[in-house]
Amino acid sequence: MSRMHSRNQSLQSLKRHAKRLLRLAREGEGEALLRVRTVPRLRPLPGDHIAEHVCLADALHVVATELGYRSWPDLKWHLEAAAATRHERAARVTELLCSPAYRRGLRLLDADPALATHDLYAACAAGRADWVERALRADAALALTPGGPHDWVPILYVTHSRLVRHGPDEGEGAVRIARLLLGHGADPNAYYMDGEDPNARQTALYGAAGINNHPALTHMLLEAGADPNDSAPGLGPESLYHACEHQDNRCLELLLDAGAERDKVSYCLARKLDFEDPAGVRLMLAHGADPNFGAGAGPPGTRLHHAIRNGRSEAIFEMLLDAGADPAIVDADGLDAYSLAVRHGHEAAQRALERRGFSHEPDPAIAFLGACVRADREAAEELAAAHAELVGNLPPRLLAGLAESAEAGHMAAVELMLDLGFPIEARGGFGTPINQAAWRGRADVVALLAERGADLEALNDYGGTPLDCALHGSFWCANEGGGGHDRITHLRPQYLDTLEVLLGAGADTGFIDPFPMGEPEWDELLARYGKEPTHVETGGH
Repeated sequence: MSRMHSRNQSLQSLKRHAKRLLRLAREGEGEALLRVRTVPRLRPLPGDHIAEHVCLADALHVVATELGYRSWPDLKWHLEAAAATRHERAARVTELLCSPAYRRGLRLLDADPALATHDLYAACAAGRADWVERALRADAALALTPGGPHDWVPILYVTHSRLVRHGPDEGEGAVRIARLLLGHGADPNAYYMDGEDPNARQTALYGAAGINNHPALTHMLLEAGADPNDSAPGLGPESLYHACEHQDNRCLELLLDAGAERDKVSYCLARKLDFEDPAGVRLMLAHGADPNFGAGAGPPGTRLHHAIRNGRSEAIFEMLLDAGADPAIVDADGLDAYSLAVRHGHEAAQRALERRGFSHEPDPAIAFLGACVRADREAAEELAAAHAELVGNLPPRLLAGLAESAEAGHMAAVELMLDLGFPIEARGGFGTPINQAAWRGRADVVALLAERGADLEALNDYGGTPLDCALHGSFWCANEGGGGHDRITHLRPQYLDTLEVLLGAGADTGFIDPFPMGEPEWDELLARYGKEPTHVETGGH
């Protein structure tokens, strides 16, 4: 049987070739079997079993890889892109560069570098300062003219382009362009609306400090008059809040020094406490953050409560206590700081509080959950034996410890709680244990929960299945040590492992639309498990 040699064929002819390959492989034709055996999922199978397991997705994968593409979705994307107009390709590049999928935009630029200077908006996103300078010399009004795929003013394409932090050349280009635009009257407080909420303003400063964490751009905007408190009254400022997500605190310090309001700093301290960053916490406390902010405001309690729930270090607890955190304040569940530390098995927080003379005998249910979270089987079983009704009568707020431990990847704690009778679907902060484990890419915990019978289609509070949680988490949790609220690094292996566990267990991929999604690792793995393309995307060859 002849193999494919030309990359210049229609999708229909390539599909026909794949169907013929599939038919011959199922009939046991020798060369066809050798070709489909290159598919990763078929490699481990004995030779005489391949014919009965091969499917159309496998044959499509073979056709694509033999033509030099990574997968069938990758081939399809390239062929369909060739049919787009130049204007459509340039708009798609601009859109992609201003999104977490910016690497796909780089692929389009690699194939057709001239797209970067198709118009002012593409040039702003791509950091082409010389081209922008010439365009503004010819028509200064362009600096204030909305346009491009989002109908933004140009400065928003500069500050929201992920290329700003891709490398020094791109960053310097963005700074030059921002200076040019501001010099031509661009508004440093320019914004776009993210959805219909009238408060959902995404400012140029948010792009510079919150998304890209670029000190030079942030400083330039603040010097030009950007508001460090860029939010509606009562809400956390976008720039300050998201600047807290980075371990490099230079942009955070710039925003604080520019006059961030104390209540907003106190509000955003909770976001900084989501990460282990003592220097950042110290900086915010030095700028007036109130560690007792949030008292009486709802379930989270104070910033001290928040630090305990997030497992922060003893050093951070000492800082909060030194800054006046009151451990006697209770959260919405009636737990003071010491009881909450016991409930979360947080021994460092307990030690810090005990040194300050704040400790007491915890409620048996709280002590029991704390032992479970610590995976102290002996203590947990002893408490369960002493209080026969304990496990069966735990309230939902304590049963949530299973989902919390699953999200944290504490395998031994999850095993212990399941062994002791915790319901496998007991909901945590936003979903079931398998939802929350998948969101953090805890592949081993996801595998354990799936093996124990967890619902693979359980919906979290936002309507997402465990597979959806893994997809979302791969973008928003991949830099969980700080470093940005959207992913700019390659996919961490644990998310691919989590995806494979869920797919292997039979998770439904029907909700993934459009597909391919633009992330090669995801797309290739999903294609291997039979996910078919669902859309046509505009791009470049």
